[in-house]
Amino acid sequence: MSQNPLSDYLIPRPEGVIIFIYVQPGSKTCQWLGATGDGYLKLKVKAKAQEGKANQELIKFLADFFQIAKKNLEIISGEKSRRKKVLVRASFNLIQERLKIIDEHKSKAENKSPISD
Repeated sequence: MSQNPLSDYLIPRPEGVIIFIYVQPGSKTCQWLGATGDGYLKLKVKAKAQEGKANQELIKFLADFFQIAKKNLEIISGEKSRRKKVLVRASFNLIQERLKIIDEHKSKAENKSPISD
C-alpha cells in the first residue's frame, strides 16, 4: 500500500481518474462503506441491480458526492458486475480530497465512535 491508502483505489489518467468501486445494490441507504480487501472502494446503493437502475443511482451518487456533472462520469468496466471501474473526469486532487471522508469514517469506526452525516 502507498502512503495515502486512497490512492490505491485510484488510477490517474490524462482525461481524469479511474476509481475501482464495488457496488452493493438493494440497500436501505446510499453510502460509502470503506474498502474491500481486494482493491475496491465499497458503496451501497438503494436501487436494485435490474435494468441498469443501480448503475444510474451510482452515477447520480458520485456526481453529487464529487460535486460534478453526471456527464463527467462513465462506467468503463463492470456494467453488469458489482466490481466497476468508473472514469471521473475531474482532477486527481479533487477526487482524493473528497474521498478522505471514507478514511475519516473508517477511523471513527475503528475507535467505535458513531458516524454521522
